[in-house]
Amino acid sequence: MKHIVSTLHQNSRLHDEDIRVSVKEGWVSLEGKVDQESDRQLVQESVERVLGVYGITNNLTFSWLHSN
Repeated sequence: MKHIVSTLHQNSRLHDEDIRVSVKEGWVSLEGKVDQESDRQLVQESVERVLGVYGITNNLTFSWLHSN
């Protein structure tokens, strides 16, 4: 899981997103919120490239308007 979190934090677009990651036997579950659909896709594509990931359940949601 460290490799997945590290990979996500390396991308400046994803650094401040509310993403929770859990891993069980190579299967990754993503939960939380991102700003837009393209960020949701970026998270999935980034995780897919991590060695040892066999599959992903992407439950990330997004909102077009992000309030701070």
